[in-house]
Amino acid sequence: MANQTHVAVAQLRQGRSCQGMTLLVAALLAVLVIVGTGVGVYAVVQRLVTQTNLCIATDFPTTGTAGGSGLPAQNGANLAILQHQHLGNGYTLQVINYNDVSAARGVADPQQGVQNVQAMVHTSCIVGMVGPFDSKVAAAEMPMTAQAGLVMISPSNTNPGLTLRQYAAASGFHFALLHPPGKKINYFRITANDVAQGRVEAKLTKMLGAQRVYVVDDQEWYGVGLATFFIQAFQASGGLILGHDEIPPVGTAGLIPKLAQKIAATHPDAVFYGGVTPTGGGVLKAQLVAQGFNGPMVGGDGIAEDPSFVKQAGSAANGSYGTRASLDPSVFTSGARAQFVSNYRAAFSGQHPGSYSSNAYDAAMVIIQAIKSLSVAGRQVTRDALLDAVQGMHYDGLLGHISFDSNGDNSGDNVFSVYEIQRGRWVYLQQING
Repeated sequence: MANQTHVAVAQLRQGRSCQGMTLLVAALLAVLVIVGTGVGVYAVVQRLVTQTNLCIATDFPTTGTAGGSGLPAQNGANLAILQHQHLGNGYTLQVINYNDVSAARGVADPQQGVQNVQAMVHTSCIVGMVGPFDSKVAAAEMPMTAQAGLVMISPSNTNPGLTLRQYAAASGFHFALLHPPGKKINYFRITANDVAQGRVEAKLTKMLGAQRVYVVDDQEWYGVGLATFFIQAFQASGGLILGHDEIPPVGTAGLIPKLAQKIAATHPDAVFYGGVTPTGGGVLKAQLVAQGFNGPMVGGDGIAEDPSFVKQAGSAANGSYGTRASLDPSVFTSGARAQFVSNYRAAFSGQHPGSYSSNAYDAAMVIIQAIKSLSVAGRQVTRDALLDAVQGMHYDGLLGHISFDSNGDNSGDNVFSVYEIQRGRWVYLQQING
């Protein structure tokens, strides 16, 4: 199956003990249906997850245009599991990797994510998952993992509506489906959300000396939300918003010069762009420069480190800024962080860690430490027990201290990396706390 790879921890070979248990589960469920016990599928699977061979699943876009970010994240999680194949008290660990890129679309696909999670919740050895990468995929998967009581920890999701009810509707999420009443919180994330990212970008904009800013969003839920949070934070810090417009839809690029002309006429100190590269962020930057605007454009993780943005903007790309809710690998120069880089390169043929490799490593380590805590306490490692263990976890990882509040958000150290395009390429500048 193209979207599912079974990886044995020791040598990344196909594992088979999970499959055997899965067949047993399927057979027992069939019997239960026949005799009409009324026992729920997920409840049965939950009780059967008591074997000593445990699995952690990953769900990332590892092919297509998103593979450049998704594969390094998967590698980060795999590395943690490779290093902890023997957990003590007879428990062993392996990883099962899923790819949420659909063949038809070539990008991270919520529908494919749902198919992956369907397989996960019925694979009895899987007690937790690391992922997904994309917030839309997470929203599609969460109703099923919540019903199954399967812990999921994302290293990269930033949409606040995934954890906070007041922001869910604006993104088209039905909060009660993501977090069904009576069910334990099962979704957690390592990164700070876009509310924090908006604050960081307002702080960055002020650091660049800008007091008067024009805001543009791309009409997508990510871009609109990020622009909103930026405006709130920038105004709260005494900044002035000169205007707020939407970038014309893809296919109407001819309208962008008019928008750029309108913005340039207000003489802003900076332009904030809430959106992603494919919706025209780089095109807007090029047109702004053509209209005489030479100040900075500030954006979020929708443009940061994206070479396509540089290609869109061409010679006008310089002076663009972006943020990511992760630590740049370049700061991993000593101690455990340097060792992580060395281990990563050794495990994955000299490859370099990506921006979210360390996030995914820490996400996997939280699950691993939670499993160990149950084992040491003499408790069976079940999905339900693992939910409680993760909720109460305090872990000092590569990113700093990690713990989770009652919503599933990381209440520990939240950091963002700042990047600028200099001489036609993205360059890491500094770290800002969220």
